[in-house]
Amino acid sequence: MSDYTKSTNFATKDNLTPGDPLKIVRGTEIDTEFNNIATAIATKTDNASAAITGGSITGLTTFSVTDDAYGSGWDGSTAVPTKNAVYDKIESLGTLSNGDKGDITVSTTTNPSDTWTIDNSAVTYAKIQNVSATDKILGRSTAGAGTIEEITCTAAGRALIDDADASAQRTTLGLGTISTQASSNVSITGGSITGITDLDPQLS
Repeated sequence: MSDYTKSTNFATKDNLTPGDPLKIVRGTEIDTEFNNIATAIATKTDNASAAITGGSITGLTTFSVTDDAYGSGWDGSTAVPTKNAVYDKIESLGTLSNGDKGDITVSTTTNPSDTWTIDNSAVTYAKIQNVSATDKILGRSTAGAGTIEEITCTAAGRALIDDADASAQRTTLGLGTISTQASSNVSITGGSITGITDLDPQLS
């Protein structure tokens, strides 16, 4: 794409004295000017019917496409579709019918297919957000109802949680049967007691 560049300044010839050979307008000069004009025209785009097939357009501040620029059809051409064409295409696809679509159920309240409900048990663990680190329990430690929170746990805590009953938990903690006796009625039937600094036997 080139601009027209004038090769000969014919106006300056008017100021030359008669007999000056440069005052003569030569056919080659005129031919050169016509060639320059032809080249410029051939490499320019008509503003009324521009057809850009490559390159890039930069510096645009506005861009407008008339509704009827390419009609309302959708023929898969490379032309930019109008908003009417896009609307017509979407409208032609129709609405999604009600019913179970597998893991989602579509139902109608006021408009077709306006309510999409995830089926029970459809979301797998793999689809749930990852926890931030090891030893996290999902629940809520903040008072009141609200969003699920991560509660910090430990390996020792998990060892107690997975025990089937209190007896198994005492075993995990290394406690014997004395741990189940009341402090006012302890019965020791074996072993030894050492390190006592004060003993007050209640003899009867």
